[in-house]
Parts: sequence; structure tokens; C-alpha cells
Amino acid sequence: MALDHGILNVPLNKRGNFHKELDDHLEAEAKRKRKAAQDAKFLNEEARAEAWRLFALIDKDQLKQHASKRNMRVSELKEVIRSMCNDKPRAALKVINDLFIAS
Repeated sequence: MALDHGILNVPLNKRGNFHKELDDHLEAEAKRKRKAAQDAKFLNEEARAEAWRLFALIDKDQLKQHASKRNMRVSELKEVIRSMCNDKPRAALKVINDLFIAS
């Protein structure tokens, strides 16, 4: 906000309440941040639900094939994907789509 030199000639009691304007601005900023956090949480929960749904659809034969490619046991690969579904659902979606659904 640029400094309005015309307002400098107005007495302080007629200029308005700067502190109220600042409080209103900070409150609006806090609301915006809360809304963004709620939106991110909602999207993360949606991704988690979708990751678990796709995890249940993984074919055992495909799991064996990808585990042998990576020199892992089937249970190890399954555990890695399962933990990704909990902790990093968007990454889990990408891995499941790339490895199991696309192939």
C-alpha cells in the first residue's frame, strides 16, 4: 500500500483505525491459511483412500514379477507399497499406476 500524502494532513482521530484494519487483515490471512490446510488434508485423505483401493487390486503375479526384478521378496515389496499408502499416498498412487496398472 502506497503512502497517501493527502491523508497526512488529516488529524489522527479522523484517519481511521489502523489497528482494526491490521487485525482484520491478519484474521483474513489466518482464515485463508486454515482453509488451505483443510483443503490439503482433504486431498491427502482422498489420495489415501484411492491408494488403498488400488493396493487391494494388485495382482499377485504382477507383484511377484516386480519383486523379482528388484531382487526383493514379495512380502518386502508389498510392505513398501503398504507403508507408502499410509505415509505418502500420492507417491503410492504414482507407483501403483506405473508398476501395476500401466503394465
